[in-house]
Amino acid sequence: MRNYELMFITPTTLKEEELANIRKKITTLIEEKNGVVLNVEDMGKKKFAYEIKKIKEGMYTLIVFKAMASIISELERFLRLNDKVLRHLIVNIDEKIAIENKESLKEKKSISKPNNTEETIDVAAEER
Repeated sequence: MRNYELMFITPTTLKEEELANIRKKITTLIEEKNGVVLNVEDMGKKKFAYEIKKIKEGMYTLIVFKAMASIISELERFLRLNDKVLRHLIVNIDEKIAIENKESLKEKKSISKPNNTEETIDVAAEER
């Protein structure tokens, strides 16, 4: 089994239930073919560098999974035929990168934001 990353873009006008339905269809398609979904991450709304089908911004979703190479053609077909998916890209990633991505996600969840007041005090002290 190989590690893959799938990123796809949907319009921002899409309802949350419809987006969740597309994600669920993709994950079930992967799991039906004995693949393992490692992570599903909502990357949020981002503005495009250029218009796609007269749309200026979209919702990005990243799915990291392990699967056999034979599933990629079926995923490509599903994504190409789905009108609600504007663009998609499936990339074979190195196992080290997959592990690093998983660890960085754990770190993001466990690290709390630092207190900004301490930084401003230190900067003020250095300026004197």
